[in-house]
Amino acid sequence: MIDRIEVDDGVVRMIGDKSTLEQAVAELLLAADGVRSSVPKWRARKDSNL
Repeated sequence: MIDRIEVDDGVVRMIGDKSTLEQAVAELLLAADGVRSSVPKWRARKDSNL
């Protein structure tokens, strides 16, 4: 996907074929089941903030 990475002062450039990257991102999005934004009833610990 990425042919070359260039690093300058304050700038990073990734050089490669845009259509290949676009296809890879699209495949990842189709394969994803979704991202949970929260998990109900989950608590790291039981404390006075319940």
